[in-house]
Amino acid sequence: MGMTKDVLHPKRDTIGARYAKQHNSPLHDHVPDQEAEASTSNLHFPIISNQEQDLLNAIAKFVNDDCRIRDRKYDTFNSHTEAVKLAQTVLSEDSTINGQGLKIYYLKDLRLVQKYDMSMVTSRELYSMIEWAQGLDDFKQLPLNVRMILLKRFAIYHIVLETGYYTAKNSELNDIWMITNGACMPRFVEMLPVESQKIISPDRKWRQEKLWNQMTNRQIDEVALPMRRLKLRPEELVTLKLIMFFQFNSEHDSISLSDGTELLSKILSQEASNIIANSRNKAIQALIAFYKSINLENYAERFGNVILSISGIVSAASALLEAYQVMRLFVCKFDSLTEQLLFDGDGVL
Repeated sequence: MGMTKDVLHPKRDTIGARYAKQHNSPLHDHVPDQEAEASTSNLHFPIISNQEQDLLNAIAKFVNDDCRIRDRKYDTFNSHTEAVKLAQTVLSEDSTINGQGLKIYYLKDLRLVQKYDMSMVTSRELYSMIEWAQGLDDFKQLPLNVRMILLKRFAIYHIVLETGYYTAKNSELNDIWMITNGACMPRFVEMLPVESQKIISPDRKWRQEKLWNQMTNRQIDEVALPMRRLKLRPEELVTLKLIMFFQFNSEHDSISLSDGTELLSKILSQEASNIIANSRNKAIQALIAFYKSINLENYAERFGNVILSISGIVSAASALLEAYQVMRLFVCKFDSLTEQLLFDGDGVL
């Protein structure tokens, strides 16, 4: 008597639970205008079931862990840059470290990627990938040999996703690909600021325009620009990572860069196969639950556009891996972790 259905079925506060851990994430990992628009334009939120709440909690944890690892990675790069600047105060002005001039670190504008940048950034990205994977409960349940194959297959995609996301968030230029320590590769060297061009050697300019141009264009056109146009959310980025990480299909091997899929099919137990499939499905369901929780209109179309971006990521990964092979042979030396994960070397993780 006098009671309403609202009393019997109170609406649960999912907003606090969903974003409680995310406010400490860096600004470049969020899109405030999208979130504000989604939250202010809808005054009524749907009733969330226990299953949907579990999915929202899961994606919030995925995003929080992903942002935390990314923050620590950026801190490492910033510390490295400051250490190199400090080294110049005690060395001569024209000194080099690992064959790289120190002047370039004092540029206020965009600076061209140097060979030491690629080896250092690649190594740090792969360490971050392993740390991220080890935080996934489902990954830890898989046999060791399966985990190794998944890491090797995902390594190049991880680098493409991270650099593409960094470029989309930190540059408004449509002709620049940035790696995650702030260095960049332009479509043409003449696009860089004059101050940056002055310290680029003729050999480095030739390599950029002849060897790396096609790869650079792929990273920009197939990954960075689509991410920028979509204004990719952190929840969508982590879902893409999970979908591409937990990937196995014995009949379709188009995204395999080696014979890893054939080997995987031989050693996968039914339990491990189920874990991989369920992990991928859970990531998709969690993103859909997130869309519904913010009352996103046409979320099916939005999800479809996010999934369609995978083809561009695969294309860019193929070009980047080819460039890495050339770098490995003629340009720079990579550490044992990179050799093991990218080039299928004999190193031990």
